[in-house]
Amino acid sequence: MTLTADSAECLEGERERREGVDCVPCHPDHLPVVWPVVEPWLVKALAYGPDFFGPDDIKGLVADKTMILWLAIDENEIIGFCITSIVQYPRARVGDIHWTGGAQHKGRKWLDEMMDVLKAWARHSGCTKLGGGGRRGWINKYGFKEHGVLFEMEL
Repeated sequence: MTLTADSAECLEGERERREGVDCVPCHPDHLPVVWPVVEPWLVKALAYGPDFFGPDDIKGLVADKTMILWLAIDENEIIGFCITSIVQYPRARVGDIHWTGGAQHKGRKWLDEMMDVLKAWARHSGCTKLGGGGRRGWINKYGFKEHGVLFEMEL
């Protein structure tokens, strides 16, 4: 998905602001400034899944607009992130949440705002589903359905 001005504008009016937190897409031109903040959180998130990607791989995918880096910002401080993409399957267009993380001391309330923003973005992008992988807490808290588990094997 190519980031455009209307990608962010579509979100206005569809969400209510929670405790001053804004969740916005990061333009690839801003990666040199935000990546040093996001990368340590991403490294932690990557530890929970298969080693298919490294931080530099993901940075490249965000830079070429294959993936979108979303930032949770509270009073001009980045407190969390999500990385998403859109996957077109034969029977569904899916907003896919790949990795999420943030500052431990800031809590996780920003995730509620992020989920509202990602739902609006996915709808605006013509998606019929929002999906991803992660810990089971996502199922209970946000109402995702579990369809299996992700796993890997060394060959």
